Amino acid sequence: MGTLGVIAMVTKAIDGFAYGSFMIKFRLKQDAPINRDFLSYFLNSETMQKIVARNKIGAIQGNITISTIKNLQIPLPPLAVQTEIANHIAEIRAKAKQLEQKAKKIVEQAKARVEKISVPFQAEAKVLLRLNSLKAKL
Repeated sequence: MGTLGVIAMVTKAIDGFAYGSFMIKFRLKQDAPINRDFLSYFLNSETMQKIVARNKIGAIQGNITISTIKNLQIPLPPLAVQTEIANHIAEIRAKAKQLEQKAKKIVEQAKARVEKISVPFQAEAKVLLRLNSLKAKL
């Protein structure tokens, strides 16, 4: 089952690629007073996902129509505020990515420590198993 209402910005580098029949591509006018990052963040927000889910058609494989998209009410603060919001979200996402990488590194270090600690115990366990095996033969 696919995903409904996930928005992606298409850069010029991949603009010539083919789109599936289940996708809708739309462009903003060049002179539109809209920060593209702000719009992308808003359209992918939990609020917008709920609106999209309420407006989907089809029970099994939900879809959203172009007319529904055209009728969406999108709050647009002044361009400067949109830019400030988009930059703030970008900073939060960058920080989250850094924290995720840091956490991954900490987990890898912890795994290495556990492996280092467990090696002597594994060797001792092998010796004990061998002794028990020898005792059982006697």
